[in-house]
Amino acid sequence: MLAVDENKYKPNPENNGTGHIVPSEDTDLYCYIMIILNYLYGDRVNNMSIEEFYEYMTYLSKIGVHKELLNVFEKIVSNCHNDNPGYLLDSLSEETIYRSHIKVYEKAKSRLM
Repeated sequence: MLAVDENKYKPNPENNGTGHIVPSEDTDLYCYIMIILNYLYGDRVNNMSIEEFYEYMTYLSKIGVHKELLNVFEKIVSNCHNDNPGYLLDSLSEETIYRSHIKVYEKAKSRLM
């Protein structure tokens, strides 16, 4: 399970139907980024360990995902505010999107890593 910073994503002590995490701009951007990553990966990225997450980020870098977009993705597991990746999404080519998928990643990672 992807580790998250409890100072950044504060647990809701009351959990009174509003969710397990206190909503914030960081949590909204976390969800947005996870939607993008889950689409690219073709599976649930939040089920990855932190090591698997960084291996996938390394793979994305090697297949040409824009460095600034990778930095935005990596901020979700760091102790700094999340950024909105919307303006960077046009940097993803059809080929990069295809190569980001788990099926391609699993076949390619042994050669690239």
